[in-house]
Amino acid sequence: MSQAALKQLTEDETLIMASMGRQLNSIINSISLGVIAFSTAARAQNVYDLEPVVSVAPPVLEKSAIESRGKIDSLSREVLDNLHATDLTSALRRVPGVTISRYNPVGAYGGSDGGGVFIRGHGTARPGSEISTMIDGVPLFVGVWTHPLIDTLSVDMAESIEVFKSPQSALMGSMGFGAINLKPLSANDLGFKSRYELSYGSHETSLAKGLWAYGHEDFSTLLSFSHRQSEGHRENADGEVQAIYGNFAWKLSEAWDASFMVSLTDSHANDPEPIGISIPITERYETSNRFYLGKLSYTGDDSEFFLKIHLEDGEGDWRQWHQPPPPPFPAQQLDTLTSYNNYGVKTKWSRRFSERTTLSGGVDWDRFGGEVDENYAAGPRNQFDSQHFEILAPHVWLSHLLLESDDSGKLILDLGSRYMQHSVFDSEIALQSILRWEIDGASYYAQYSRGSNYPGVYVSVFGRRPPPWQVAEDWRNLEPEQIDHFELGAQWELGSQTTLNLSVFEDKVENAIRFIAPPPAGFIQNFGDYSIQGLESMVHHKVEDWTLFAGATVLDGDEGLPALPELSGTLGFNWMRNGWLFSMDYQYVDDQLTTNPRFGAGPQLIEAYSLVSAQLSYRWTASSVDWEAYLHAENLLDETYEYRKGYPMPGASFFFGLKWSL
Repeated sequence: MSQAALKQLTEDETLIMASMGRQLNSIINSISLGVIAFSTAARAQNVYDLEPVVSVAPPVLEKSAIESRGKIDSLSREVLDNLHATDLTSALRRVPGVTISRYNPVGAYGGSDGGGVFIRGHGTARPGSEISTMIDGVPLFVGVWTHPLIDTLSVDMAESIEVFKSPQSALMGSMGFGAINLKPLSANDLGFKSRYELSYGSHETSLAKGLWAYGHEDFSTLLSFSHRQSEGHRENADGEVQAIYGNFAWKLSEAWDASFMVSLTDSHANDPEPIGISIPITERYETSNRFYLGKLSYTGDDSEFFLKIHLEDGEGDWRQWHQPPPPPFPAQQLDTLTSYNNYGVKTKWSRRFSERTTLSGGVDWDRFGGEVDENYAAGPRNQFDSQHFEILAPHVWLSHLLLESDDSGKLILDLGSRYMQHSVFDSEIALQSILRWEIDGASYYAQYSRGSNYPGVYVSVFGRRPPPWQVAEDWRNLEPEQIDHFELGAQWELGSQTTLNLSVFEDKVENAIRFIAPPPAGFIQNFGDYSIQGLESMVHHKVEDWTLFAGATVLDGDEGLPALPELSGTLGFNWMRNGWLFSMDYQYVDDQLTTNPRFGAGPQLIEAYSLVSAQLSYRWTASSVDWEAYLHAENLLDETYEYRKGYPMPGASFFFGLKWSL
C-alpha cells in the first residue's frame, strides 16, 4: 500500500471514529428503546432462565489467589454492585495497598489528581505510567501521555476486576510495576436475559444502566449501556460519564472460538479548584474513547492458543486556565487537545508436556502515540504532529512441578522472561520467577521480578516545546525505569470458613523518570533511585449468613515519596437472610504526601481520614421478574476529608436504587 493511500486510510478511520464518539448519546437512547422492546418480546416467548435469589452472603472482597503470577486480588461483579462502584477509583479504594485520588462524585478530571489509582506507591509519576490498566489483558491508555484515563475504563462491562500488586513485566511488558485487569462480561447462559438499574441520590447524582444477553450453543451476544451524571458537591464539581459495551462470541468447533468486543465511552468532568482559588473560567476535561478487540482462541487437551488484535482510538481534551505563576509569566488560557490511537497484536500458546511441566510463549507487538495541539489564548500555538513508538516483545514462561508427595505437598517453580525491542530506546529484558509450596491447605511463595518501564511518547512532546522548556533532543538519552521486586508470602485455609494472607515485599527502583516544570525552565530527567518496603495482611471469614473481611497494608519508603500512607486498612462485613442483604465497611488511610506531576509544586501533606459506607437491599421475585431495591450510603459519619490539598470530598451521601432482571 502506498504512503498516500495509507495516510488517506488513517484520516478516514479518524473521521469515522470521531463521528462514532459524537453519536454516542443518540446511540444510547436508541439502544435503551430497543433493549426494552427486545426484553418484552423475550419474556413473552418464555425462553430465558431466571437466576436464583442468592441465599449466601457474598464476600466483602474476593479471596486472594496465589498462582504463577503471584498474589492476585479480585473483585466479582456482586462485590462491585455492593460497593456501588461508579468507576475504578470507587471500586478499588477498599483494596489493601491501593490508594486513589479524585475531585468529583462522577467523572474523572484527567489522569492523576482528578482520577488516579496508585498501587503500593506506584502510579504517581507521569501520572500512572508505571501501572497497566487493561481489558482482557490488553492495556488501555492515552497513547501520547502514557497514562490511563479512568472514565475510559467502564466498570459496568467487568465480570470481575483483577489487581496485580507485584510487578508483572515478564507477562505484561512496559508499564508493568502493577496492573489492573477488567475481565469482560459475556453471555454465559442459554436464552435471553436482561437487567436494568436506576438510581438517584445526593448532589443530583443519577444512574441508568441496561444489559441484555442472548446465549446459544454456537453464538452469544451481550450488550450493555450506562449513563451517570452528577451536579457535584461543590460549585463546578459536576461530571457525566456514559458507556456502551458489546461482546459477541462464536463457537467455531469443539476447540476453536472467536469473539469481538467493543467498548465506547464519552465523559466530561470539571475542576472545582482548591478552596480559596477563584479563576474566571471553569477548567474541564473531556474524553472520548473507542476500543475494539478481536480474539481467536484454541483449547485442546494439552495445548492452548490465542490471537488478539486490538485498536484504541480517542481524544482527551484538557481545557484549563493556569493560576498566575511568579512574574514575568502571566496567567493565560490554555487548551491541550490530544488525539491518540494505539493498536497491536498479541499471541500466546501453551503446551502441557507432562503432568509436571507446562511451557508457554508468544509475541506482542504494540504501536501507540498520537498528536497534541496546545492552543494558548495569549502566546504561540504549539501543534505537535503525530508521533508513535513501537515495542516488539517475544516472551516465554515455564511452570514445573519440582516435587509432589502426601507428606511434602507440592513444590512448583514458575519462570518467565520477556525481550522488549523498542523503536527508539535500547532493548530490555524482563524477568519474573516464583517458587510456590502447597501443603495441608497452605500456600507459601517467594517471588522475584525485574522489569523496565520505557519513557512514553510524551517525552518527544516536551522535546518539541519551545522555551521555557529546555528538553530538545535530550529526551532520547533517557533510560527506562528499572524495578527489582522481592516478596515473601503465605496463605492459610483455616478450616472451611477462614482464609488468612500475609506478605512482605520490597521494591527498588532505578532511573525513575520525572520532569521539572517551569519556571524558570522545564526539564525531563532520570530522577534517581528510591525504594519502598511493606507488609500486607488480609483475613476472610464466613459464619452462616455472615462474611467478614479485614485487610491492612503498612508502607515505608524514601523520604518525600507520594501516595505512601504508613498505614491503610479496611474492615467490612456482609449479612444476608430471607432476601435482605446488609453491607458495611470501614476504611482508614494514614497521612500521606501528594504531588501534582503536571506542575512544579512540591509535595503536600494530606491528613489521615476514616470512611464508613453501608448498603441495605431487599431482593424478591414477582411476576417472573427478579427485583432488588437498595439504599446506599457513602461517608456515613460525615467525615471531612480530601484526596488532594484544597479539594474537600462529599460529606454523608445517600442513594436509592432499583434493579430488575428478566
